[in-house]
Amino acid sequence: MISTGERPSVPTSDPSQSSSPPASVSSENPSFPLPQLVELYTAKELQLTRLLKSVDLHQRRQRYIADMEKAVETRDQLITKVMTELKELEDQLIEATYQVSRIWLEWET
Repeated sequence: MISTGERPSVPTSDPSQSSSPPASVSSENPSFPLPQLVELYTAKELQLTRLLKSVDLHQRRQRYIADMEKAVETRDQLITKVMTELKELEDQLIEATYQVSRIWLEWET
């Protein structure tokens, strides 16, 4: 309760940016003026509206990240498969080259 009989001052900063109520708003001060309560309520409502708008953006971002992670996993599996096939082809090519050179040496002798 204010002992001087003065009305509590309205905060000059944007209350929607503050996460805690102004120091003059407390359970110890039950005679808070209605216009100031309405102003604080409106500011909190605006802050909540901004937060709710950002929820959709955050959810879309999370879905995009999940999609990208799946795409990276698929890409990595494809790269692993191609590397395995290339290694097998390399081994077959080495074996074929060895066989040809062996046959060529036998033919020359």
